[in-house]
Amino acid sequence: MIKYKDDHLYYLPLGGIGIFGANCYLYRYQSKWIMIDCGLAFNKNLIKYPGIDIMYPDVSFAKDIKKDLLGIICTHGHEDHIGAVTSLWRDLECPIYGSEFTIKILERKLKYDFKKKKHNLPLNIVEPYGILHMGGFELDFMPVIHSVPGGFSVRIKAGGKIVIHAGDWRLDNDPILETSDEKQWKQAGDEGVDAFMCDSTDFGDFEAGQEKELIKPLSKIFATTHGCAYVAMFASNIARIKVLIQAANRSGRHVGIVGTSLVQNSKIAESCGLLDYDFLTEEDMATVPKDEMVIALTGAQGQMNSALVKLSEDRLPFIDLDEDDVVILSSRAIPGNEQEIGRVTRKVEKLGARVITSDDEFVHVSGHSSPNHIEQMYKWIRPKTLIAMHGEFEQLKANVDLAKRMKIETALIVENGEIYDLFENEVVHKIETGLVCRNHGKIVPVNSKALSEKKRIIFNGACIVSVVFDEEGEALLRAPKITLIGLDEDKATSQLEIAAHLENVLSETPVITEAVIKAIVKKKLKQLFKTEKPIIEIHLL
Repeated sequence: MIKYKDDHLYYLPLGGIGIFGANCYLYRYQSKWIMIDCGLAFNKNLIKYPGIDIMYPDVSFAKDIKKDLLGIICTHGHEDHIGAVTSLWRDLECPIYGSEFTIKILERKLKYDFKKKKHNLPLNIVEPYGILHMGGFELDFMPVIHSVPGGFSVRIKAGGKIVIHAGDWRLDNDPILETSDEKQWKQAGDEGVDAFMCDSTDFGDFEAGQEKELIKPLSKIFATTHGCAYVAMFASNIARIKVLIQAANRSGRHVGIVGTSLVQNSKIAESCGLLDYDFLTEEDMATVPKDEMVIALTGAQGQMNSALVKLSEDRLPFIDLDEDDVVILSSRAIPGNEQEIGRVTRKVEKLGARVITSDDEFVHVSGHSSPNHIEQMYKWIRPKTLIAMHGEFEQLKANVDLAKRMKIETALIVENGEIYDLFENEVVHKIETGLVCRNHGKIVPVNSKALSEKKRIIFNGACIVSVVFDEEGEALLRAPKITLIGLDEDKATSQLEIAAHLENVLSETPVITEAVIKAIVKKKLKQLFKTEKPIIEIHLL
């Protein structure tokens, strides 16, 4: 059991290390804790975790210390950073803080998750450059550019230490939506940065460029397309919508938006003063000539029932696809979604429309910091310690290697569950952590017994045997009933063989007990299923 030093600052990741998603990080000072982000992850390994779509970080540790948990700080509104809040908050019951856009995204999620039930989540808006005092923590909210409005890096001051938890960010010399404040980072570096927790997502594939640079190539595609230009994108990328508007204006087109989350996020952006445009209505889309429209759509990841999937299946009553149209995938393929994306693009091409991805033309830039951006940031803030976060091992290691090349004093990966003392600069304890999921309304570990049995049934099947005895329990009344799930049905014909075998064995067995019967049946079934290993359940009646 760890004995904390109250004048020391500790860092503990519960998720986000070795995985894209499930971001969740804790900091401790003077016996109090804060949590930064509480996000979900999409299941990329359906063989290892069959039947699971979404996973969350295991916050059991945070639940145990919730009386000392001062709040959840949300760096921005993406699902991998806030997607678990509404599912796990009941275990934490603490205030939630974020930018206006992020909090309004959460409010929308709450209306959906809680439906008619009233929620009492204490949501609090913090302003860019705002300062929040929580216990012995002083938190500075540093605005950053990302592919969603309202992103923050959080500068944490506690016990004389200064730590910057970067969240997701990128640099942009001429941003289209929010400011890219080089001055704030240089000033932070001049004041001193003891540790920098840095996003490692784009150490690997990276869509170079800046948001405004997309206007020209997109307007060119729009101008040379004879039909409608459909653009599939992430629903939270409001800056990309502004790019589409400018590119459409250049090519004499008007913009419409289709997809529930895209429409809702655009309304939130309008309420925050980030967007002001008279979008085409569904009635407009049904009547305006196709060569005068750009339609932004959800479904860039091939999500079931998204607008793009419905369009590819001719399920949208007001618009359709034909050979004069183009579909632009203005997004990155999230690892694990390649099959779904390929499935929908094949449907689009079958209808005769052209598909353009970032592999074909310059139609997308990343919302994450490139290695060059990170190198520039290290020069500005000059951290004593670099702790890589948010990425799989390959990306984390590449970030650490860059920091070492730049002569940063300490550069390392702190694994999920490791408690790192930022005063001693070492891991001082490790707790059990992992991933959980929702199974029939309950939050359970992804390796729970119930899910392990479900996985075994999926791959190996199940065999249920009912054995009926007389009242004295001495003789079989009828042949055993065998139910096979996911196994060859012809094996069921062996039930007479099993019954005959049981009769022979029982007549020679002096003492008949439940344990003896089950052992006999299991032995016979294992002989029957030589190459298969189904779950075997035996009922004695």
